[in-house]
Amino acid sequence: MRRKSVFKTLALTACVVLMQSMIVFADELPVVDETVGVETVETVQTEEIAEAESTEEIEETVETETEVVEDETEVPEEPVTPTDTPRIMYGTVTDTLSASGDYKIYPVPCLQNMYLQAELFIDTNARVDYDLYLIDENFNIITGCDYLANNNGGKRYLTENIGFVNTEPDRYYYLFVFASYFEGTEPKEFTLDYGLTSVIGENEPAEHAADATPVVITPGATNTITGTLNSAIDNDWYVFTMPQFDGDSELCGIHIEANSESETNGVWTEIYTREVRTQDGRSTMSLVSDKITTDPINVGIAPGKTVYLRVSSNKSIYDYDVSSAPKYTVTITTVRRPERGFINYVNGGDKHSYDGYGEGYRIEASESYADIAGQVVSGFGMGMGVNDVDLIVAYITEDGKEYTRHTSTYNAGNFITGITIPKAVGWHVAPAGNGFTDHHFDICRVEVRLASDNSVLASFPVFQLVTSEYIVNP
Repeated sequence: MRRKSVFKTLALTACVVLMQSMIVFADELPVVDETVGVETVETVQTEEIAEAESTEEIEETVETETEVVEDETEVPEEPVTPTDTPRIMYGTVTDTLSASGDYKIYPVPCLQNMYLQAELFIDTNARVDYDLYLIDENFNIITGCDYLANNNGGKRYLTENIGFVNTEPDRYYYLFVFASYFEGTEPKEFTLDYGLTSVIGENEPAEHAADATPVVITPGATNTITGTLNSAIDNDWYVFTMPQFDGDSELCGIHIEANSESETNGVWTEIYTREVRTQDGRSTMSLVSDKITTDPINVGIAPGKTVYLRVSSNKSIYDYDVSSAPKYTVTITTVRRPERGFINYVNGGDKHSYDGYGEGYRIEASESYADIAGQVVSGFGMGMGVNDVDLIVAYITEDGKEYTRHTSTYNAGNFITGITIPKAVGWHVAPAGNGFTDHHFDICRVEVRLASDNSVLASFPVFQLVTSEYIVNP
């Protein structure tokens, strides 16, 4: 199994630390306490931790200095007790690993009944796979996140996130960053953010896909999910199975909207699917929503597919408003599958005919952009427009190269998008129709597909001219 190599690494590390006392911990993580009205500085004596051999010794290394900040506002008759005051502390470190099997360990002071969260970032272009674990002083893995690296087509790597509620007296735990894969010879950077918060959500921990909260999606209904992001690095994951039918109509996707009650902290929503590797059980999380946004999104999902919804903060640890933890509402509605589509125009022009080549839209040689508009519908006859359908619109050149854009339908099932296209070669020639000139052109094609299964809803030829000037017959 996948974690055998990690356990082996931890076991070897334990021998080095406990028997030879040779481990060197990274520098102390800076801590920022955002408790309202109180500033707390917690320091970690890393030299003493390196030599500590018991929990008691570790606990003795914590030094806490508390300074009450004067507040000039009027004191209420019944002052708020410390337990009623949200408390959040953050730390961050940027470091590097240099090879497969390399690792770094960071001690984290964890207070009783506080929720520890950590988030590991790596560069989107880095050809590495770093995993994140939480371990105790005996090198037991408490929790971990070990997604297979996937930069999702250059959009981003999914961060490695973990969460743990410490129910024991104040003590140290250790964040363990491990390079399970590394390509190249130069060290590659990562950023590790961690936080401690007194605000603990109902379904915590739910920091990564393996801890996702199951929900049921009812076709044709407005499905509502509510929750609270308790810090800037909090993640709330949900998992559901995409239904197949809404009555007699097959489904092809979902429409998602997210709203935050906070005026200062918003939320992002992302949709992922999970592919599990059979040899070791590790999973690749594939981002299927086209963008990470606070705006409504439409996502094409095949029926029966397991779907993961990630809700996260749109703020960083530097600008998150601790006094306004965002209570959010996410609504999910299913989208019916359209039976067919229409392409209404390309670059605003009407259809054109050439003798021997039939009918198609025409793009002038001076145009390097194809504006494509159309509609998708269900039912018989002209049909009924289907909104919120996630589409792929493709421009296919005569030599088979594809240029695609994602888009979604809106009012009455309509859509419009633009695609940058290459210049034509001039495979074909036909009379222009005025008796004096010929047109040289390529026969290209526009296709409209369902994003959920890539099935074609509409297709139509396009005559793409080679030059803006007409060529005179010899």
